Amino acid sequence: MKCWPALLSIGLMGSPSWAAPAPEVRFYEQLTPTQERRLLLTPGSREPGCHNFPFRRQVHRVAQVRFSWCTLYPESDCPEERAYPVLWGRNKGYARFRNQPTIQLFPGAQWILSAKGNLPVGSWRCELEDR
Repeated sequence: MKCWPALLSIGLMGSPSWAAPAPEVRFYEQLTPTQERRLLLTPGSREPGCHNFPFRRQVHRVAQVRFSWCTLYPESDCPEERAYPVLWGRNKGYARFRNQPTIQLFPGAQWILSAKGNLPVGSWRCELEDR
């Protein structure tokens, strides 16, 4: 029983509950004009670098947390010349991108690929440092 305090202190030294969440990118498909569904099966969504979807997905909105930036592509293997332009979907925050598209998605949850619905996405790249 003498080891109990040592085990307790080791357990308390883990990540505190108030620690910042890990980087992650999330993709959403539009089902109706007022309904979205988060896409699952996105291996690599918490890791930096270029990642391919297991199969091409239809995406309407993207949320990314704690990456410096992310970029989306219609094809596999992140071809730079084919990066999708996206718009910021809110009046606050990155309002300068509301009417002016950008290929870099900064941290936020309201990046819209198309106001008309979903677009096919084959890959994405997220990085932890500035471009």
